Amino acid sequence: MAARDEQPRDLRGAADLRARDVDRVWVMARVDEAFTDGQLTVDEHLDRLAAARAATTIRELDLVLRDLQVPVAPSAHRRGERRARVAVVVVAIAVVVTILAVAIAWFSAESVPDRPAAADDGPGAAAQVADRLVGGPMFSAAGLDEVVRATREKFGTTVIEGVHFYRDKAVVRVPEAVSPTGAAWYTYSLGGAFHDREVYGGQAVSSDAALRVDVARLDTRRLAELIASSPERLGLTGAANLSPNVPFRVTVGGDDGGQVWIGVNDIGIDSHLVAGLDGAILGVHRCGWGC
Repeated sequence: MAARDEQPRDLRGAADLRARDVDRVWVMARVDEAFTDGQLTVDEHLDRLAAARAATTIRELDLVLRDLQVPVAPSAHRRGERRARVAVVVVAIAVVVTILAVAIAWFSAESVPDRPAAADDGPGAAAQVADRLVGGPMFSAAGLDEVVRATREKFGTTVIEGVHFYRDKAVVRVPEAVSPTGAAWYTYSLGGAFHDREVYGGQAVSSDAALRVDVARLDTRRLAELIASSPERLGLTGAANLSPNVPFRVTVGGDDGGQVWIGVNDIGIDSHLVAGLDGAILGVHRCGWGC
């Protein structure tokens, strides 16, 4: 989820070159991964993040990762090979899809009887409800990516307590030593910056305040697709009495190594699903009014 399309340099053989922002971000992401899989303590994690941010050469960045089990930054040659393989796969998939589309169209024309024309094949009320709940840029892959990127730039890490995504904002919960509660809430609006720091209140992101989640591990493309389909999955598009004041929420927390809660939860209604950070559905609680 780098901020640009630039790739980090291969840290081998480039020790005396000056480090770029993309190199520092790549190394900090590896440090986060090492922390989440148990290679670093909390203090070691913070110290190495600080060293990566302050590094001016590739050699200094290499020292940050010297004893960690991490992947090597991709070289230009390997990236070129990967693009070539991807191009071949894409062409092959396109051919298969075209053949299947022709076969399905022929079968449908031969086997399916004509249906009467519907009185209204437009978007309809269901689509309007879905758009009201999950429409907008925040729930897109680009919006989710922006929040993750802004979190790293603001706090120097993507390992936090969790985050609530809403249609028009995100609210992150980050550990903070100077806070009387040990953490603080920060609100983020797309295209802007973090604001409205709060230390009290707020809706929990996990079952235990000590849990952490690395939001950089989110598969934002799959998550955005799941969010877009969730109103229909949860039976919300047919809820004619669904109050416009009930917010649709996506919460990323640290339970079970990282989970995503998607849905609505308010007086009289609780309809949600739970997924992994990879977007795979783990469970669905589909419930209407009075549950």
